[in-house]
Amino acid sequence: MEAMAAALILVAAAAIVADDFTSDRGEYTEQLTAMLPCLEFVEGEAWMPMPD
Repeated sequence: MEAMAAALILVAAAAIVADDFTSDRGEYTEQLTAMLPCLEFVEGEAWMPMPD
């Protein structure tokens, strides 16, 4: 009986973590897309960031 309760708690925790990851991914997609023009500068392939 204890093993079944532990398994149920584990499954519930995994579902919560997966849902949190999905919401975080959607939240930061727009911010990461806005930073895309700076990627070459950050990687050292450009002398200055691209203007907006």
